[in-house]
Amino acid sequence: HRHEARQLVDRQVASIGAKQDLVAEILKVDGVKEIVSELTIGRAENDRALAERVADQVRRSTYFTVFDDVGIGVDGGVVTLTGWVTQPIKAEDLARRASHAEGVQDFVNKLEVLPTSIGDDRLRDVIANAIYRDMAFSNYATQAVPPIHIIVRNSSVLLTGVVNSEVERRQAENIVRGISGILGVQNILR
Repeated sequence: HRHEARQLVDRQVASIGAKQDLVAEILKVDGVKEIVSELTIGRAENDRALAERVADQVRRSTYFTVFDDVGIGVDGGVVTLTGWVTQPIKAEDLARRASHAEGVQDFVNKLEVLPTSIGDDRLRDVIANAIYRDMAFSNYATQAVPPIHIIVRNSSVLLTGVVNSEVERRQAENIVRGISGILGVQNILR
């Protein structure tokens, strides 16, 4: 007959990430085998406010660059991250930040890590230099995370993000199409 150590936790926490952290900490305590969790998560004012909070967390990540693209979906307090990042550590950092935003009830990570490729890395640098050194976009280059994101996978390019006009949207695509070694360009700049 072995003794089951049970820990009853009853209080409110800020996010699903905070809840998971607390449960993990309690499970490290000697003798604790099971947790009966009655933790509740404080709710955000609404999904839009929560999306803004998560977006702010994403922007604060030192790992987030123009070579990554993150979409944030929020439905009833459940946050879903979608998009592409160039390294696993980026996906981990962004997931940690998003799941810890105040009011996140649950979290789904659909971020995809792009395959490692020296050729793709070279193209990323060439494309970024070509776009951000162009007169039309040089004013964007000074921003912490410039608004045009360049996703490269197996020499194919996806342009995403936001520009000021249809002229800029076309200009960015034309710059990329003029670079050799690219297999295809998809432009979903808004």
